[in-house]
Formats: sequence, C-alpha cells, structure tokens
Amino acid sequence: MVKQPIGRPRDSVIKQGDLYWVNLNPTAGHEQKGYRPVLVISQTGLNQLLNGVVTVLPITNHGNFIRRSKLGVPLEKPLKTTGIVIICYPRSLDFRARQTKFIETLPPHIFFDIVNRFKVLF
Repeated sequence: MVKQPIGRPRDSVIKQGDLYWVNLNPTAGHEQKGYRPVLVISQTGLNQLLNGVVTVLPITNHGNFIRRSKLGVPLEKPLKTTGIVIICYPRSLDFRARQTKFIETLPPHIFFDIVNRFKVLF
C-alpha cells in the first residue's frame, strides 16, 4: 500500500486530510482491523482540543464490494498511499494510545471529494 512512509514527531499536530498508518486493533465484528492506512477527517482544531482523539476513515486494498457500491473513493498514484478510502466506516481513535506513523497529506481536491461523498451518507 505505502512505499517508504516517513514519520512525523508524536507530539506534532494531527491535521485534517493527513494519512497515517494506524493499528486499529482491538476491533469487534466486521470492523476494519490491523495496521493499515487511515485518512483523518476531523478538523485540525478539534484534534488539538481533544488531545489527539481523531475521526478517521480506513483505507483498504481489498474493497471490491466497497468499490462497486460507491462507498469508497480510490487513491491512486502519484500518491504514496493506494487503495480505497471506506467512507461508510468512520471511527474515532486516540492517536496517543495507538501505534501511528504519518504517511502524507492528501491534495485538497481529493480530500474535498471524499468529504462531499461522506456528507451524503451522514
């Protein structure tokens, strides 16, 4: 999924539109699990106010149903991160309590496309 991710200091600001590797475990049922990329969708100021608790959308490379149902947005090159952002599975996570690693920031036009599709669902 990601080639040579670069890290960001643990105490840095978690920004809306950033992509991170995150350990999503523990999970239950059909929730996305494991160490995978996620997209931060919560606003940067809120992330700071809540001391690192952020809302994310998971990214998968095995989303045929998600792809066909239009519940995902593909990420493609030239991004380092490839896969499908699953817009129907938002999740709030405490980044300070989980293994995280900054990957990259989405270009604004891709991020706004994802947010607009997300708003339709919620």
